[in-house]
Amino acid sequence: MSALLVRYGSKRMTMCAGLAYCAALPLPGFAPSLPLLGAALVALGATTGAMDLSMNAQAVGVEKAYGRPILSSVHGMFSAGGIAGAGIGGLVAEAGIDPGAHLGATAALLAVVVLVAARALMDDSGPREPGPIFARPTGALVGLGVIAFCAFMAEGAIADWSAVYLSSSLGARPGIAAAGFAFFSVAMTVSRLSGDRLTMRLGASTVVRAWRGSGHGWDDPCLAWASPIAAVAGFGLVGLGIASMFPLALSAAGRTPGMRSPVALAAVTSAGYTGLLASPPVIGLTAELPSLRAALGLVVACTIVAGLLARRMAVHED
Repeated sequence: MSALLVRYGSKRMTMCAGLAYCAALPLPGFAPSLPLLGAALVALGATTGAMDLSMNAQAVGVEKAYGRPILSSVHGMFSAGGIAGAGIGGLVAEAGIDPGAHLGATAALLAVVVLVAARALMDDSGPREPGPIFARPTGALVGLGVIAFCAFMAEGAIADWSAVYLSSSLGARPGIAAAGFAFFSVAMTVSRLSGDRLTMRLGASTVVRAWRGSGHGWDDPCLAWASPIAAVAGFGLVGLGIASMFPLALSAAGRTPGMRSPVALAAVTSAGYTGLLASPPVIGLTAELPSLRAALGLVVACTIVAGLLARRMAVHED
């Protein structure tokens, strides 16, 4: 994918990947069998990854042109879209609308949005900056990849296990159990939308270390206290703490000296998605040994590691 971005530019690839995503989105709703459902989900996952990487490459280019941080706000809009999509999807499901019809109509609407929005994207299909398409990652880039891995590891743990922890370990009612992830998502959105202003004033490495303290601060209310309300508040603190880690890591990766931006972004993005994929089974397997409460302590460890590696971002700061 990084080679295609280098050759054709992020504007063209964002539009193509976005349209491919719209084409793949309805497929799971019409799959007549489990194997075809699996194939549809693979297609949807592949196009989602291509679109994410293309959009992030475009955002990094726009950020460079602006000369100020914008990537955290861009990801804030992504989080806001996720909340809106979940709400709309819940209403559609409650109304009993067929999933295929819902996904098909959504895909058609989003295709129009992609075509309109693509016209406003920055054209970066001209001469590319020098550098190989494939290169051995530098030490700083490896550090950024670990930060992305930790951020997504923590996000995946909260997304998949917060409701289980609240209901099974703390005995919370279903509504309170669902509120854990809701508070987490809202806190992430607020944190990301304010992250660029903080980065301009304090610098990326300082922001990550500061938010690390917020993320680590969830340990007391969420894990130590056997209170569902305290745990929900703790999940909100995690959202505040990890929200800006991934976009700031991408922003720093895009300024890696001697390496093309798409190549560096692909490396950091791949590390992040590896953490997202690893999180649910790692937490589940660990929970089988001592307890789910102890397993979720891995989230604390992730925030600590990310904070310790935040100095890697200083290498990339102007």
